[in-house]
Amino acid sequence: MQINGWDVSCAGAKQWNVTFGNHNISNASEWIRASPAPVFFKNDIGFKTLKVVLRIKKAGGRELLLRARSEILSKLLEPAEIVLDNYTNCFYGILEKYSAQENVLRRWHTLTLEFNCYECGRQVTASFAETDQATVTNTGNLITPAAIEITPLSGVATLSVTGICRDADTGEDLPVLLKNLKTGKTVTIDGETGLITEDGILKAGDTEIWALPSLLPGDNRITLDNKWMELAVKFRPRFM
Repeated sequence: MQINGWDVSCAGAKQWNVTFGNHNISNASEWIRASPAPVFFKNDIGFKTLKVVLRIKKAGGRELLLRARSEILSKLLEPAEIVLDNYTNCFYGILEKYSAQENVLRRWHTLTLEFNCYECGRQVTASFAETDQATVTNTGNLITPAAIEITPLSGVATLSVTGICRDADTGEDLPVLLKNLKTGKTVTIDGETGLITEDGILKAGDTEIWALPSLLPGDNRITLDNKWMELAVKFRPRFM
């Protein structure tokens, strides 16, 4: 198992057991008294749970085992990417709680880690050039934040993009209008951080946007009102 790219084997630990949980679901639907039918709303999802048991075995006595356990926990004080052995997707989240057990005679400890997180695949990049329509396939089964990168290939001052932002309640498409574009300079709208930049520098006041970019599960059709552009869409598919 790896924590932000750091392998737990460096502390003498080995992934021993994994319990995969599910996203918490909440719903505000209700059946009002005397109403002939209930009022239904969409489900809202919360964190996904993940429990990982590590076995720590290290020569040198109890003190070194405790120190190894401490080293692992120190890597989990902030949100972390968890990559499990023999599992394709990864998990990003925060350590919710932990417990430890000692087996002094056999000289190994177990460390149980419980996370609140979400599951995602590896980053996908879909690139297009000189086209006013593009189809991006999200292989996940949940709405997935995306980062879009647009680079003008000619002197185009404004650009309208549809199919990348939508109203969270109604699903209605919300066009994005980019202004004051410069040839060869890449504008990035990051659906995870919410930042809008031009060649890495914050770009304020030149973008009309009403929601952050995201992709629905399956095929997503993106339309631009000018084809003299390079378009890249980057995302990590998310899973229920």
